[in-house]
Amino acid sequence: MFKQKLEHYTEAEMLAYLHEFFDYPKKLKNENEDINVYISKMVRHLLKITHHPEGSSLIFPPR
Repeated sequence: MFKQKLEHYTEAEMLAYLHEFFDYPKKLKNENEDINVYISKMVRHLLKITHHPEGSSLIFPPR
């Protein structure tokens, strides 16, 4: 589902990945899958591959 490194994503793939934070995720297996669980997995993966010091603040407002 997720690629292991940031450089493994094409620009189009990364943009599609980022859009899933704000659009209904197409990769949900069914409507019963919890969207919060899916978004949490996406955030953890983004943090893992980017190692950006701002962390999830790149996408969501800081708490």
